[in-house]
Amino acid sequence: MRSLAGALAQGRHEDTGPRRCKDGTEIKVEDLLIPLYDPLKKLVGFGNLAREVGRSAQPTPTLDQPATAAPAAAGKKVLLVDDDEAVRGAAVDLLASLGYQVVVASSGLEALDKLARTPDIDVLFTDVVMPGGMSGGDVAKQARLVRPDLKILFASGYFEGALVRDGNIAASTHFLVKPYRKKELAVKMHEVLNSPV
Repeated sequence: MRSLAGALAQGRHEDTGPRRCKDGTEIKVEDLLIPLYDPLKKLVGFGNLAREVGRSAQPTPTLDQPATAAPAAAGKKVLLVDDDEAVRGAAVDLLASLGYQVVVASSGLEALDKLARTPDIDVLFTDVVMPGGMSGGDVAKQARLVRPDLKILFASGYFEGALVRDGNIAASTHFLVKPYRKKELAVKMHEVLNSPV
């Protein structure tokens, strides 16, 4: 119950501890518990993500490594789209501290306008659920018509499975759960930039 209360109060609850596999092997697991809300901001449940700590299938930065400005970020430009001013400000600070140049938009239409006027944008980093009739998924589709090679990263406080089910994003997209930490953002940006479109 304490973990649920913590997730509600802080937007997430994290815990790391031992788990035993079916074969008897003991592993260390990091659990992330996040509250899930519908578009009307009503609590509908909790999402639980668990991962084994200390093992990585790809040579990418892990969540246990410090998130410093990476050489891959140098000269890379990110178009950040979010309707929430506080979230935008925090995201700009995190991206800038990682070495990225940031172009900001508060709506889908503004994002598409800035994309058209700024041809050297490397990554579209957009919220999924936004007011104004244009979701992050809509922005991504329109952006790809102009820039088929554009890398895209989605972020949302809603559970990824629900967004995929409702048709907001595709299951194969890069996705980051809000609120995220600097090192989580660093890992995901590295993943996006080094992935095929």
